[in-house]
Amino acid sequence: MKADKYAFVFNNYNFFLADDLVSKGLFLEILKEEVLPWWENDAKKYVVGGVAKALEDFNSLNLENVTEINTSFGKGYRGALDDGTKVVVRPTNKEGIQH
Repeated sequence: MKADKYAFVFNNYNFFLADDLVSKGLFLEILKEEVLPWWENDAKKYVVGGVAKALEDFNSLNLENVTEINTSFGKGYRGALDDGTKVVVRPTNKEGIQH
C-alpha cells in the first residue's frame, strides 16, 4: 500500500478524555496544529515501515471478522478484537482525524 497521508483513529472517541473536556480540546488542537502537519509532511522521511508496518501490526492482532474495505485512497481492512473493539487499517483518510 502506498499512502499520500496518514490518519489517527481513536477507538471509543466519545470516552477519550470524556471527564476532562479542557484537556481533550487542548490535545485535539495540538494534534491538529502540530502533529498532523508533521505526519503529512515529514513522517515518510522519519517513520520506518509506514503503511506496511501498520498492516503488519493489524495482521498480528488476530482479529475476528476481518473484511477488506475500499476507499478513495486505496484498499484497507477492518476487524474486531475479542472485546468487540473495532480496528481499521487503511492508507489514509482525507480529514486526518477521524471521530
